[in-house]
Amino acid sequence: EWQLTVDADDKLALEAFTESTDGHIRRLTDAAITMGAWKFFAATYANAAVTMASAVMYQDGLAVASTASVVVAGYVATEDTAAVVGLGQTAGAANLFSGSLALVALVAKEMTASEIWSVKELCNSQFGLSL
Repeated sequence: EWQLTVDADDKLALEAFTESTDGHIRRLTDAAITMGAWKFFAATYANAAVTMASAVMYQDGLAVASTASVVVAGYVATEDTAAVVGLGQTAGAANLFSGSLALVALVAKEMTASEIWSVKELCNSQFGLSL
């Protein structure tokens, strides 16, 4: 189980959970994101990892500085449960993205930096953006 969300300080967070142990790890951007403007966000993570050390956070196609942490000890791996995938907010409607979400995609592989860039450029060309 994982979620891509924004924390109380407007930092983008990628979080993964082990439901059976309540273990919880996070990767958090070092700087706050710009709210109220169209942005392209992406995060990559290898589910086989037991830390977020290899996770990469992207804004507008470029990797941004971020820090991995253990929120609750006991994380082993995400489990195949019926838990909700959170995109844009945490449970209970806290920490909402400001504005709208569009073109949300989940992929079954850890994308490379060049693949992230290509998707961002495709969005720019298809929708007249300049991110």
